Amino acid sequence: TKPDELGRPCDIASGDITDKTCLHSFGVVLLELLFGAPASAEPGGTGVWAPACHAYQAAMPHQPGALDRIVEGLDCLAEWPLSLAKELAELALSCVAIDVAMRPSFIEVQRRLLQLRERYSGP
Repeated sequence: TKPDELGRPCDIASGDITDKTCLHSFGVVLLELLFGAPASAEPGGTGVWAPACHAYQAAMPHQPGALDRIVEGLDCLAEWPLSLAKELAELALSCVAIDVAMRPSFIEVQRRLLQLRERYSGP
């Protein structure tokens, strides 16, 4: 496993950590949530981020068919409504985009999450 799956090495190497570079980490957390993977690195643990690597590698977010792979790998215990899972997967994929400029802003992410909450919350 590589300890850089949450923060892309090219983002970290530049030393210019911004909201857009932090969004990659958020996208990986969304992938973990969708796949039902445990937290990447637990406090006091070994610091090895194997689950994050698993979720990230299973999604292969930069290859064609990533959305389908995420949907096929959904945590069955979570009983995700398919439309919600797809929207969260699309958001995760946008957050882990290779081109930092293509990632949404945190304001946009919050707006999209609030819209999802409104559409999918109970009566």
